[in-house]
Amino acid sequence: MQIKEKPTLVLFLHLRYHVTFQLTVKADVYSFGIVLLEIITGLPSVLVDPEPVHLPNWVRQKIAKGSIHDAVDSTLMHQYDATSVQSVIDLAMSCVENTSIDRPSMTDIVIKLKECLPAGTCETQLVSRSYKQKEAMDADISRQFQLLISGVSIESNEGTSSGTT
Repeated sequence: MQIKEKPTLVLFLHLRYHVTFQLTVKADVYSFGIVLLEIITGLPSVLVDPEPVHLPNWVRQKIAKGSIHDAVDSTLMHQYDATSVQSVIDLAMSCVENTSIDRPSMTDIVIKLKECLPAGTCETQLVSRSYKQKEAMDADISRQFQLLISGVSIESNEGTSSGTT
């Protein structure tokens, strides 16, 4: 059983923009949900299989068959936290609800995305990595400065250990 997309919602959002030249906050939420799904699946927003299928409907079909792994981009080779991915898929699907009032706010999306991050990718880890990169850069600058004041050319030191300027 194939789920067919109701093109009226997509068409309505598209027409509404062309008539009013204004995007709504909830239309942005819908678009963000599509982007999340594109990232997770590695697929475009409309699939041709052999008929056009909208990505949220394709994801619903895959999930209905019992596993999120069928919906996740195969190039990830199952190297992801399934619970986090399931949470992001749930969030993305709530973003693409047919009625705008059923979609979350961007504030709620940010909060939920932070909750979806696996424990190993918290902000302190990112800060720590950035700090280590800064330390490595500082050490390299210090080494280059020491070479400069000692009269050793930086180029000659990188290629060989001999040579002065």
